[in-house]
Amino acid sequence: MWRNWRSFSPIYQKTICRSSLFSSQNGVGSTSTFLSRSPSHPFNSSSASPSLQEQPVKLGFHHSHGTQSVSAASLDFSSMAASKAREAADFARHYGRCYWELSKARLSTARTNSGFSMNPDVYSLASMLRSCNTPESIRQGKQLHLLFLKKGLLQSAYTIGNRLLQMYVRCGSMSDAYALFEEMPQRNSFSWNTMIEGYMKSGDCEKSLELFKRMPEQNDFSWNLVISGFAKEGLLETARNLFDEMPRKSGVAWTSMIHRYAQNGQQKDALRLFKHLSSNPLEESLVDKFVMATVIGVCTDLVALGCGKQIHARILIDKVEIDSALASSLINFYGKCGDLDSANGVFNMMEEPDDYSLSALIVSFANFGRMSDARRVFKVRSNPNVALYSSMISGYVCNNENIAALNLFNDMRASGVQGESLTLVSVLSACSVLGILVHAKQFHAHACKVGTIDNVVVASALLDAYSKCGGLDDACKFFSELKVFDTILLNSMISVYSNCGKIEEAKHIFKTMPRRSLISWNSMLVGLCQNGCPIEAIDMFQEMNKLGLTLDKFSLASAISACAGISSLEFGEQIFARAIAVGLEFDEIVCSSLLDFYCKCGLVENGQKLFDRMIKCDEVPWNAMLMGYATNGHGLEALALFDEMRQAGVVPNDITFTGVLSACDHCGFVEEGRRWFDSMKYDYNINPSAEHYACMIDLLSRAGCLEEAMDMIEKMPFKADVSMLSSVLRGCMANDYKILGKKVAERIIELDSENSGAYVQLSNIFASYGEWEGSAEVRKVMRHKGVQKNPGYSCLLVVATSGTGFVLGSGSAVDLAGLCCTCVGTMMVAASANSLNQVFEKDNDAKMKRTKQRPLPSGRITRSHAAIWACSMGLAGTALLASKANALAAGLGASNLILYAFIYTPLKQIHPVNTWVGAVVGAIPPLLGWAAASGQVSLNAMILPAALYFWQIPHFMALAYLCRNDYAAGGFRMFSLADASGQRTASVAFRNCLYLIPLGFLAHDWGMTSRWFFLESTLLTLAISATAFSFYRDRTTHKARRMFYASLLYLPVFMLGILFHRISDDQHCTVDDKLDSNVELANSPQESGDVERKKSKGTQVQPPVAYASVAPFPFLPAPSYAAS
Repeated sequence: MWRNWRSFSPIYQKTICRSSLFSSQNGVGSTSTFLSRSPSHPFNSSSASPSLQEQPVKLGFHHSHGTQSVSAASLDFSSMAASKAREAADFARHYGRCYWELSKARLSTARTNSGFSMNPDVYSLASMLRSCNTPESIRQGKQLHLLFLKKGLLQSAYTIGNRLLQMYVRCGSMSDAYALFEEMPQRNSFSWNTMIEGYMKSGDCEKSLELFKRMPEQNDFSWNLVISGFAKEGLLETARNLFDEMPRKSGVAWTSMIHRYAQNGQQKDALRLFKHLSSNPLEESLVDKFVMATVIGVCTDLVALGCGKQIHARILIDKVEIDSALASSLINFYGKCGDLDSANGVFNMMEEPDDYSLSALIVSFANFGRMSDARRVFKVRSNPNVALYSSMISGYVCNNENIAALNLFNDMRASGVQGESLTLVSVLSACSVLGILVHAKQFHAHACKVGTIDNVVVASALLDAYSKCGGLDDACKFFSELKVFDTILLNSMISVYSNCGKIEEAKHIFKTMPRRSLISWNSMLVGLCQNGCPIEAIDMFQEMNKLGLTLDKFSLASAISACAGISSLEFGEQIFARAIAVGLEFDEIVCSSLLDFYCKCGLVENGQKLFDRMIKCDEVPWNAMLMGYATNGHGLEALALFDEMRQAGVVPNDITFTGVLSACDHCGFVEEGRRWFDSMKYDYNINPSAEHYACMIDLLSRAGCLEEAMDMIEKMPFKADVSMLSSVLRGCMANDYKILGKKVAERIIELDSENSGAYVQLSNIFASYGEWEGSAEVRKVMRHKGVQKNPGYSCLLVVATSGTGFVLGSGSAVDLAGLCCTCVGTMMVAASANSLNQVFEKDNDAKMKRTKQRPLPSGRITRSHAAIWACSMGLAGTALLASKANALAAGLGASNLILYAFIYTPLKQIHPVNTWVGAVVGAIPPLLGWAAASGQVSLNAMILPAALYFWQIPHFMALAYLCRNDYAAGGFRMFSLADASGQRTASVAFRNCLYLIPLGFLAHDWGMTSRWFFLESTLLTLAISATAFSFYRDRTTHKARRMFYASLLYLPVFMLGILFHRISDDQHCTVDDKLDSNVELANSPQESGDVERKKSKGTQVQPPVAYASVAPFPFLPAPSYAAS
């Protein structure tokens, strides 16, 4: 089979049909082939195979007078004409070119009218196979393959076949390699191992295992190859089975299995396997320095100090040679476990410490803050190399000595040492902390100069430095200039956009990434949490769960932070339960997030218990607890914790001082706030940020120190925003600083021309001075610019429903005076309840976009004034209802006020059931109107309240879904926030829409409306149910907004319909007369007289089929009717 080279058709025919063996460089010169151009040539005949079988060709090469000529031993080219040569040139141009560079012999072509001959150096040609190692060079390799076939070298020397096999594997052409492998007459272990390794590298582990089992003689190299290959692919179970089947296990196999167990996170299995190796006397001799270094690395990952010390003792007892790799592993192990003395002891035992050991010891000292010892080790070398410089610079950065890191980098450059990529990453991290954009640009230029700018890690660090130094434009420009985008760079860009508040751009990059790693998901989670999108963060976390991604501590901590943003206690605790399941319940990052979560949910006691149990290695848990105290109004506890933190030796940072100043603000400690603000600047070298200035300005404004507050605003290193000026404006109005208030209001209008609160305050200031023209001018400007105060639609809705209930409860004649008094009294009670709601939720409203311009949050009125107004209106409205209507109506109004202000309002921050309680509040006004008209409450009076109750559920579910982030920022526990996916929210909305369907039938069947209202209400209810069902199928903001608009249209149409189609008492009497005439003969005269007397008394007539009407709804009792 092998001897007949023409039978190797899969490779031969594929190659010979693509290109010629040789072509001139410019495509015009003569072309030589090793096939005849006779009519039987495969390129001149439709049948290629016969010509190949009939025309075996042998090539020989010789040089003559510096010019190559090619002669064929068995073919006569003397009769070839010039046209044939042109035809050969055309053929070469058509099928492509092949450029060959030979180290010893150069093959060139020359035009001749006689013939051609070749005489290449076989060894030179064979060495050319080494250069064919990429998919682009497969064509050249196949040309060489054909040449070897032609020379007949594959029959005698199977080393050439092995080299060809190796070439195909390196080029990634496993199909050609397998075809060649199957036709090789002689295969040695090298052939089998080459194919097994090739399939392993291509990812086809099953095929490599199949070849391994077919292998005649499996040597140690073959076993090690398949074991390490399966282990690298993560198929540890198959690798372990092969390892157990290995007749004689080598040290390489043991090391490979132990190392792969450790690499795949199965450190305990790695230690068990090492224990088995150590306990087997026959294989104990295989324990060498490589195995020991691997096991020490496993102990480092587990931070198992005791186990590592035992292995170190075994090394000393067995007198294992401690080379640089093993010594570095021991030093790194002791350094990570915190036993720096033992690490130093290993270092001192070394006769000639190498640079790797020195670097490991420097990193160990730096990780525990012992920079003086790190500097001592660094100075051991008089001429440090780049590894030592990199370790020392990294240590400075880890210990926040960023200036020292930059100075050392300059010293390194001055000494002539060329920095590597990791060195640049460290100094760029120092630039990120310092926030100096000029330094970042300088290091960018340096990276371009030394050629490390194309390094992915360096590019990512540079992007991060630009973003943290405020150079977003520079970061975007650099990102656009990059030629290659990988996952690391895209992850960095997500973080850049997230840090700069451009979350939409970050979402776009995340959605268009060709490949996402766990870091990509975590970066997006953190970005959503940082930019006030906790609901989207929770949705993304659930998507990660569905995809089966492995969640790490950063994923879980980010998800818990998102739950803290929406105060979802139940969901947050579920995520922490997941952390417990994966063994991260004691992780510092996860515990710090849970601590912040408890505090933001108002559970300060739970947070305190968790804080007491935590291992507080740095300032993160201290800051979380301190901010929790401050934001929940526990200012004294926050300041006491700050003192305890300083006594524990923990250095405070900028976040710490934000909590301290916020605590002083809540407690009104002006002197304490001034002292710590100055201490932050001068004692701790922390530059105050906008948050620190905002706390101080609010503190001074509350205390009446308005001149000092304005002076601080003028001296700030950045421009004041609207919130800072609004704090001063509130202080001016509370302390009667009208002149200053006027200036501040004008500055707010300059910054925010649509701030209605500033306009109103300015108008009130003009009015207080009697400058009515100025006040009117301000109002005129508001109208011109379209600036409006937020109107109170809730009071109008309450009045409308109450009036509708009054009309429905009236008889044939509606008392207009009673209707007006009822509407006014209801409006006064509703205004009182709404005002008390805003008094209690002032701080929450200030955090929400849709409510921050209300009178209380914007500072137009004070909380005490609002409380007095609310109490006055509530008492007056209740008295009006009692005097002009009846006691029942007044009682319903007072109970609704209490239910709204003192039950529903605090419940909004406690439990999602507040939506249903609020629906009860909204259903009472029409009942109040009915009671005011009829003096009692009957079953048919429940039609409109039931419609209002069921209508409010989809209405407010849609509103809460649209404003999820706003409600989350305000700290409200809405149902949509507890339902991250929105499925339950949409289901509840749709279900309550369906509950509206029977109400139209009941209104008609109970004699309140005509049958036309039943038809109209059914169509109307089906319409809003359709929008709710659409939202249920596709839970997007667009669908939720459409359902919200549909609910706004539904209620007024429903109330107009029930008023238009209502049946009055006269119509009831007409119907009753007809019924009486039909049954007159059956009734006695006495019964007829009783009916007439009932008519004369004006009693409301009951419907004739009272019990039959309830039949479709057996859960409803028979209606009773009251006199109007």
